[in-house]
Amino acid sequence: MLTLRAEPSDGRASRALWDEYMADVRERLPGFVPTTEIFATPEAFTGPGTAWVVGYEDGQAVCCGGLRPLPEPGVAEIKRMFVAPAARRRGHGRVLLAALERLAGAFGCSRVRLFTTEVLVEARALYASAGYALVGEVADGDRTDLWLEKALAPPRSPGMPAAMEERDPLHEDTGIEPDDAKPTGAEGGNGAPAPFETPDEDPKPVEEAGDDRERDARGGDA
Repeated sequence: MLTLRAEPSDGRASRALWDEYMADVRERLPGFVPTTEIFATPEAFTGPGTAWVVGYEDGQAVCCGGLRPLPEPGVAEIKRMFVAPAARRRGHGRVLLAALERLAGAFGCSRVRLFTTEVLVEARALYASAGYALVGEVADGDRTDLWLEKALAPPRSPGMPAAMEERDPLHEDTGIEPDDAKPTGAEGGNGAPAPFETPDEDPKPVEEAGDDRERDARGGDA
């Protein structure tokens, strides 16, 4: 069973998953050189409207992902999703994705956006099944990268029972165990755009594009 916890993006578990993520990227993309400009830094995952989540299975950290607000009102970006290779094909990516979406809704966002690439067929199938639609393409050599977006469910109706309205949306609704009572953040500053997300269905993670691609996909000002 997967347990999701809000943790610091620079904590021990997060650093270990990051190292595994980078090793996986280097294996899948020989010659690719990761930079802080592309991948951002742990400090990018702090601030209002952000989240950083680590998933545990049998006490071991096996996945992570972040959330940050975009300059476009009501839009959040899911980024740096990663599931360790040994823990894939167990549905962890889908659980993590849904939890980040719920956090985005709790922060008042109506849409979520992410960045992936066409060669990640399994990841694209997950996102399509979760309701994501193509909103932009970016050519990168022989590869085409994709911006995907999903409209979140509207807030609960005014007739919802008061007891349900008073529930803590950052814990009960998301299923994420708090760290010091509330989740810490995903990027809200000037870090790089979303990575090529790597849910457990997809054994081939790639990282996000640079800021120039983010501007292209969002009309130049996102």
